[in-house]
Parts: sequence; structure tokens; C-alpha cells
Amino acid sequence: MSKPPGTTTSGERLARVERERLMLRAAGEAFATHGFHGSSMDEIARAAGISKPMLYRYFDSKEGLYAAYLRMTGHDLIDKVRAPETRGQSPHERLRAGLRAFLTYVKEHRAGWTVLHGETAAPSDAQVAREIAELRGRIIRMLTTLFDDEAYAHAFTGAAESLATWWVNQPDPSTDEATALLMRIATQHQASIARPELSFSATRTPDEISPWRRGRSQRQSGSDDA
Repeated sequence: MSKPPGTTTSGERLARVERERLMLRAAGEAFATHGFHGSSMDEIARAAGISKPMLYRYFDSKEGLYAAYLRMTGHDLIDKVRAPETRGQSPHERLRAGLRAFLTYVKEHRAGWTVLHGETAAPSDAQVAREIAELRGRIIRMLTTLFDDEAYAHAFTGAAESLATWWVNQPDPSTDEATALLMRIATQHQASIARPELSFSATRTPDEISPWRRGRSQRQSGSDDA
């Protein structure tokens, strides 16, 4: 007989922090699927295997639950991006590692990214807006340090967020290909302001071209030969 989500295999009650994350994960799936207004506390409580009153004891309201989920997701993302040990490496390699970590997080936590990016584009209330602005600001400060260009850090962050949202919904998304595309965007900018340590060679092999563009080029080549 299976145990309810709120208990361990030994039958002991989960620690508060573990139970809280269980509720937040259930909430995230609901918010990503149905949106904030389309999600019900009854359904979230049922998915988490706890009672609705317990859900309210932890988070006070659906708004409080939503804000807590965004906070957890944002902090998890920041931790993931910072995790690669790249001290002493070149800015190029530090950026590559951070982008790979970011895209890996998006791919492994689609529900969390769907909710987080939706709030980045259009925050639902003032509290959420402040949370998102702070989390996004931390990422931009990290990129500003790498690029030495705050304006470009903002532009690059927007490009990476937009690409990630499109990319993760493609069939079998490749982290390597998406990372390579973002690196080309970054290094082309760096080359334009004479930062050769971050520049790629101007000559690229077919394997270094975006697979989405490569497919288009191959189709065009086929039509030219006809």
C-alpha cells in the first residue's frame, strides 16, 4: 500500500522544509498548467497529499503560495547558474558554464521556468514584481561583471530568456546547441568592442552553425541545385 505524499516510507511525518517544498512543487505544476487564476487550492492540496487547511497554515493565501513558489524557483535558478566552479577560468568559459547551467535548469524544471518567465514578462502584483526584479537584477549584475557593459547585460538577459522559452518547447531540445547559439551572440558583441579574448574565429565549420539555421541553409542549397 502506497504512502501519502506527506509521509516518509517509515511513516514519519516529513520535516517542515520538506513538506513545504512538496507543496510548492505541486503548486508550480498547477500554476504552469492552469495559470494563477485557474489553479485551485483544493487541487494543489490534493496533489501534495495534504489538507487544504494545512496549505493555508503554511502560506496564508493563494497569493502567498504563488509568491513563495516564485521565490523558491528564482533562488534555485540563481544557485544553479552559480554552481559551476569556474574561478580562474576565462570570461568566455565562465559564461559558457553559466549558460549551460541555466539551460539545464530550464529543461529540467519546465514548470518552474514557465511560471517564472511569465512573471518576468508581466508581474501579477507589486510583491511579485519586487521579487522578480531582485532575482533578475542579480543575474544582470553577474553578466555585467562578465561583459563590463550593463546595457548589454540587460539585452543579453532578455535574449537568453526568450530563446530558452522557445527552445524548451521544441522536440528534443539540445542544451549544447542552445548554449552555442547564445555564446555566438555574446562573442560577436565582444568582438565588436575589441575584446579578442572572448572572440570566436570568423570561420566556422558547418557543425558550429546553429542547427535551426543549418537546416534552412541545406533546404536553400537544395533548391538552388534544382
